[in-house]
Amino acid sequence: CGKSTLGKQLAEHFNREFLDTDEIITNKTGRTPAQIITEEGEAAFRTIESAVIAETGALTGKVISTGGGVITQDTNYAPLAQNGILLFVNRDPSLLPTEGRPLSADADAVMRLYKQRLSLYRSFADREIPACDTVDATFSVLLDNIQKAFSFL
Repeated sequence: CGKSTLGKQLAEHFNREFLDTDEIITNKTGRTPAQIITEEGEAAFRTIESAVIAETGALTGKVISTGGGVITQDTNYAPLAQNGILLFVNRDPSLLPTEGRPLSADADAVMRLYKQRLSLYRSFADREIPACDTVDATFSVLLDNIQKAFSFL
């Protein structure tokens, strides 16, 4: 949906550090999330992911981008919500990439995951951001929502 791209833009806009939990997992384990899921299964990956979420969520002043499945573990909510707002960028699932994604390897799998997870995304999020046709347009909507959430910015 463009989480990393938008996250980097937000971090730059607010002069904050950008953290991508999938990159952190890759750096810590020497394997990508896809490799971990393929080699050890989703449950093993979610355990690693939750540990990284607990670490990054404890930090302040960061813009954090997570993998799309972070919402499948209830325990991830509190560490993410403790220092900021949670944003859900809602993109048409038919436009989401499938390459290198073992849990959403084709359009049907993406649609199944989207339907299964939509209510979870919405329950985690403080704000739902509709993805627009361009990154710049989506960023503008995202920024507007953040400024409304933090009227002092």
